[in-house]
Amino acid sequence: MQGQAQTIGIAVFVVCIMISVGLDLRLSQIVAALRHPGRLAAAMGFNHLGMPAVALGWATAFGQPEAVVVGLLLAGACPGGPMGSLLSQMARGDLGFSVALVFLMTLTSTLTVPLLLPLFLMFVYSFFTTSGFETDYSFSLETWHTLFESGRWRIGTRTLGVAVTVTAIIFVLAFPFALWLSKGCRSNGARTLILTLLTIPFFLETTSRTVIWRAILGTEGVVNTLLGGVGIEPQAWLLYSGFAVNFGMVLLYFPSMVFPIFMSLELVDDQLVGAAEDLGASPLQILRLVILPLALPGIVAGIIFTLVPTMAEFVVPQLLGGFNVNLLGNSINSALSALKYPMAAALSAFVMAVLVILMGLLFIVLRRSR
Repeated sequence: MQGQAQTIGIAVFVVCIMISVGLDLRLSQIVAALRHPGRLAAAMGFNHLGMPAVALGWATAFGQPEAVVVGLLLAGACPGGPMGSLLSQMARGDLGFSVALVFLMTLTSTLTVPLLLPLFLMFVYSFFTTSGFETDYSFSLETWHTLFESGRWRIGTRTLGVAVTVTAIIFVLAFPFALWLSKGCRSNGARTLILTLLTIPFFLETTSRTVIWRAILGTEGVVNTLLGGVGIEPQAWLLYSGFAVNFGMVLLYFPSMVFPIFMSLELVDDQLVGAAEDLGASPLQILRLVILPLALPGIVAGIIFTLVPTMAEFVVPQLLGGFNVNLLGNSINSALSALKYPMAAALSAFVMAVLVILMGLLFIVLRRSR
C-alpha cells in the first residue's frame, strides 16, 4: 500500500513538473500574484493545478504523513477549493477577524498536533528502561546515563561530521547546477527532461538505489575492473568505507538540495540581473549581491532537507559501509531490533536535540548576516 502511494505521488509530481515547465509557467508569476492579497488562492498553483498537486505528490512520494497533510491543505487552497475560497474572502476582508483567527488556530492545531505529539512521546519514552525484553515504564535516568557512559554519544558527533560534510559537498554541486538549470538552460524541453530525470530515482526504494553500487564499487566491480584493465590494482577502499558512505549519500540526497534551490532561483527576476549588469557589476558581484541573497530561502530549505535526513540515515551506511562505518541511524536500528525501545528513543531524542541546535545556529547566523 505504501509503495503504491509512493508511486502515485511520484507520478503526480512528475506530471505537474512537466506541465508547469513545459508550458513555460514560471514561478515568478506566482510571486507577482502573491504581491496582491486578493489573488492569494490563484497564486497557489501552476495554471490552477501545479503547486497543490506538486506539494501533495512530493509529500506522498517521500511517505511523510505530516507532509501529506500539508499537501492536502495546499490542494484545498487551489482555485475552486474550499480553502482557496476561504483564503480569498479573508484576503478581501469579507470575513471578520474572529473567523480568520479561528481558521488560523484550526490550521495550526491540525499541523502541530500530528507533528509534535509523537516527538513528545518519544522524549517521554527515553526516560523508561528495558528489563530483559520488556519495557519498565517507571521514570528513570538510567537510559540517558547508559547513553553517555557507554560512549554512544560519540556516534552522534561522528554522524554530525558525516552529515555536515555530505551537505557541504551536495551544496557545492547542486547550487551551480540549479543556477544553470534556472538561468542558463533556455530550452524548456531540456529543462523538463532534466527535472524529470531527477525524480526518476524516487521510483525506487532507498535500498534498491543504494545496493546497486556494491556491484560498481566492489573489488570485482565495474570500477576496479576498468582499473585492472589499465594495470592498476583493485582499490578496496571504494566499498565498505567512509568514502563509499559519503558517495552514496551525495547521490541519494542531491535532488533534495537541487529542487528548493531551483525553485528559489526561479523567483529571481531576470531584470534585476540585467540591471546589475547595466550598472557595471561583475558576474561575481551579481552572484554575491543579487542572486545569493534572493536565493537564500531555497538554500536554507535545501540544507535542511539534506542535513536532517542524513543525520538519521542508516540504509546507506549499512549497505555501503558494512561493519566499518557505524552511524547514529544504525545504532537506533540496532536498538529497535534488540527491543530496546527506551534506548532507541533516547538516541532519537539526541538526534533531535542536535538538529534543533544546528537549526538555531543556522538561523542566528542568517539573521546576523542581514
